[in-house]
Amino acid sequence: MSFLRIKNSLVLLICFVVLPVIGMTDAGCKKVLEDSMMRSNWLLAGREVFTVDLGSEVRSSAQAIEFFAKLEKRASVGLARDVYALAKAYLIGVGVHHWGSNAEKAFPLMQKAAENDVYTAWYYLGEMCFFGEGVPIDRKKAFSFYSKAAAEDVRAAYFMLFLMYLTGTGVEVDLKHAFSYGEKALVVEKDSKTLRLFLGGLYAGLFILGSTEIVDFSLASGICTFKIDLPSLNGSIQKLMVSSAAFKNYPVDMERGLVLLGEAAAMRSVEASFALSHLYVRQKDYAKAMYWLKYAAGLGSTEALYQLGKAYKEGLLVEKNTQSALGYFLQLAAKQDVRAELQLLEMVADGLIKEEDFCSLQEWYKNNKERAYKWREDKARKYFEVGELAFLMGSLCRRGKKYEAMVSHFTLAADYRHAEARYLLALAYLSGIGVAEDYKKAFEWALKAAQQGHKQAQEFVAKFYEWGIGVEQDLDKADFWAKKSRDGKPQVQQP
Repeated sequence: MSFLRIKNSLVLLICFVVLPVIGMTDAGCKKVLEDSMMRSNWLLAGREVFTVDLGSEVRSSAQAIEFFAKLEKRASVGLARDVYALAKAYLIGVGVHHWGSNAEKAFPLMQKAAENDVYTAWYYLGEMCFFGEGVPIDRKKAFSFYSKAAAEDVRAAYFMLFLMYLTGTGVEVDLKHAFSYGEKALVVEKDSKTLRLFLGGLYAGLFILGSTEIVDFSLASGICTFKIDLPSLNGSIQKLMVSSAAFKNYPVDMERGLVLLGEAAAMRSVEASFALSHLYVRQKDYAKAMYWLKYAAGLGSTEALYQLGKAYKEGLLVEKNTQSALGYFLQLAAKQDVRAELQLLEMVADGLIKEEDFCSLQEWYKNNKERAYKWREDKARKYFEVGELAFLMGSLCRRGKKYEAMVSHFTLAADYRHAEARYLLALAYLSGIGVAEDYKKAFEWALKAAQQGHKQAQEFVAKFYEWGIGVEQDLDKADFWAKKSRDGKPQVQQP
């Protein structure tokens, strides 16, 4: 045990045992303790950490040089805390612009501090070896350093050990140890909804990538791997891989998973709400699944609103309720969510609802029809949104055998570079469905679709050139497009 450790243990003994006996108040004991800790420059938080001034007042490179000179002079005496301060300054840099950072100089100094009982230095050595800062990347050494830090209760190391055991980085995959360190990290990160989300998902057999990107290990076919991005001290990103194979024979702790995901959801995590909904669907508890979807919607999730609309429209998780579906889709349509607008159009076209039954729908439908054509002039709106909406409207008209309206909508979609709409327009002009026969226009639309890589359109263009339909016969071009149709690769230029 180092002298400083003995000294601080004696301070604690005096403050909490001796001074109260002689009549000093709790406030007085606390003041003695704080003064003593300040003088020795220690913080006690389950580990020994030196407070380090990294030159917050430094405002120029000249001041940084002067600041380093003072640190180096103090460190030359050999006190561990001063060596650590210099190492951290070299690692991170000083002042608002982090002048003077030099990770190569930091490493031996940090190692010297660690060997002299500055236990937080073990953690930084782990960081440097893990991310390759000042030394080559060496994950096995990083694991060794993080382990030494954790053994001395340097809590920042818990999360890294959790990830390393989980992903088999620098050590064999060991889920028992991974979850153990994950639980320790939770104690430190009391307000971290992200850690609760991630760890809770793993306990429940899920890998949560985003609000709706949830991979269920029990349902995944084969072995899945997932990337975890880790930012280093200097901002670079390292990727770790998690394999679902590690979870194949690992017992799921659903109870613990639900608790952690519930805590994350209570911290307003949309992702946790979706994960809980997924888990309750798997358990066939549809009432709770719907509860968590509605909870996510209450947090402002447009995806949750859309999923609720679909659930009521199609009778998923809950009995069909057209009016409820309509309500959710209208909320999204008011925000100009294209998916909701398509659902509303489909509901009207399929006769699931009638516009006169709902004043709000009637108003929306009227506005939507007008807006679809105004979008033609709106340069700020994305081509995809307009093209997809117009194409779906055309497809609905086609299903209802309203061919003139179909051609009108397909033309709008084609103007916004929708390849399938261009191809179907070519067929319409070729066969005279919904429009007068016009082989020249049929060729023009087929060619535009072919230039976007539409394979069937490429076959049509080859035939047009071969037979001289709508265009002058050209066997070389016919052969060119026939070959393109066979390999299916996009082509934007002709010979």
